Amino acid sequence: MSDHPAITLAQAIANLMASTPPTAGWSQSFTAQRSYLPIMDTAKVGPELHVFVIPAMPTPDERETRGDYLRELAVRIVVQRKLSSTANAEVDPMVALMNQIEQWMAGREPGVTGMVWARMEPSGQLYYEGDLNEFNVFNASATAVYQVRRTG
Repeated sequence: MSDHPAITLAQAIANLMASTPPTAGWSQSFTAQRSYLPIMDTAKVGPELHVFVIPAMPTPDERETRGDYLRELAVRIVVQRKLSSTANAEVDPMVALMNQIEQWMAGREPGVTGMVWARMEPSGQLYYEGDLNEFNVFNASATAVYQVRRTG
């Protein structure tokens, strides 16, 4: 595994999700996996539930004081599943799971030394309508941002 802090963060979040018992609030069982990309060819998404933890682009370092820097790192959680239809009975459980994941992420410390949760960034949409409309694929994401302070 890479020693880049964004990769370390993504793996830590995937491990935390995997160690969270289903009784903690997941409405569906899944295995979160660290990945560089979700399934990009939407037509290839199958009926099994996929949850990807993807390192997102870090922001440039910001100098706070003469020697201190603040760096932000992010992870994007992507949920994908091919549904048999676009009926509410099919889509509602996926929207509920995405909401559970977002609530679980908010305020969650990753367990990586020096990294602290900062905020959730809105994706601008609840799910990707085009994928659902064209392929019956539920495809949604949420981004969590963490901060790392460096001295030097």
